[in-house]
Amino acid sequence: MPREARGGVIVLDGVRHARFTIEPGKRIARAIGWATDEENAQEWADALQALAHVLRSSGRTAVMGEAISRALNAGKADPVRGLAEVKRSVAALAAERSAASILSVPSTPRGGMTFRKFAERWTSGELHKLYPDHVNDKRTADDDVSRLEKYIYPVLGSLLACTGSEDKRPPRQPHPVRLPLPRGDALERSPFPQWGDLDLEHGAVRLDENKTDDPRAWALDPSVVLTLKWWRERVPHEDSDPVFARILNPGHLADTFRAHLQLAGVKRLELFERSKARRPIRIHDCRATFITLALANGKTEAWVTARTGHKSSAQVAAYRRGRWRS
Repeated sequence: MPREARGGVIVLDGVRHARFTIEPGKRIARAIGWATDEENAQEWADALQALAHVLRSSGRTAVMGEAISRALNAGKADPVRGLAEVKRSVAALAAERSAASILSVPSTPRGGMTFRKFAERWTSGELHKLYPDHVNDKRTADDDVSRLEKYIYPVLGSLLACTGSEDKRPPRQPHPVRLPLPRGDALERSPFPQWGDLDLEHGAVRLDENKTDDPRAWALDPSVVLTLKWWRERVPHEDSDPVFARILNPGHLADTFRAHLQLAGVKRLELFERSKARRPIRIHDCRATFITLALANGKTEAWVTARTGHKSSAQVAAYRRGRWRS
């Protein structure tokens, strides 16, 4: 993991603390009394140092405090698994920064990124190379370039696509670091359900806040209820805490998802293939899996839409895959 220095472990009032640098000349200490032993404590100190370094070097100091707090909360819940999640998050952030450096992404012009500059990064395929799970490859790039040159750039080309200057905001930062911040924070709301959304005594879930702004509730499968009860007994939580609290980097869930599929022994090569005709499986693809399996097992379209929020048969059909009929 990238780091400019190792973290240190000190004991204050009988409690282990991780000591690490968050900016030149400024070191802080955070309690890690939950560390399993001296070795685990030192690993946590090093991981927090690495996290601080990669956030600072990528210009994301604004979210450093929240990111460190989330990392410490994960450690408190499970010192070993939490440490692994923090290390994966650091590696993902470092890889993103390295990719941008290798590809020599042009800096944001002073005053902000113009619409033309942004569109050129899109049509050239540069954004796809930087963010392959989020930006599709442009198959019609040549046609789009000519249309943009003829109709769009003369009108919108010089307008700012995003404001800010190099002095105030570093380039190559399309979104804040994707460590979940507390609910209600203006920068980012956790996309995952909270414990308060679940009524496990009656086997139900409600989602008042969702992508379609359509509050709804439904019964859970009994096996899901049993699994969630098992999980609840093992994770300290409040009603406002996310159910899956150890997901520290939701912006890179696709990478973690594919790694876990491989660890589970899934061998289908097409799930991991990246080509002009195919891209590797993402978390969002599970939505199509859910709809396809539900219909194949005799669930009605109304049953499906009550859970997915779709408003029409056409939307449901768009997610249905392959030979779905049983």
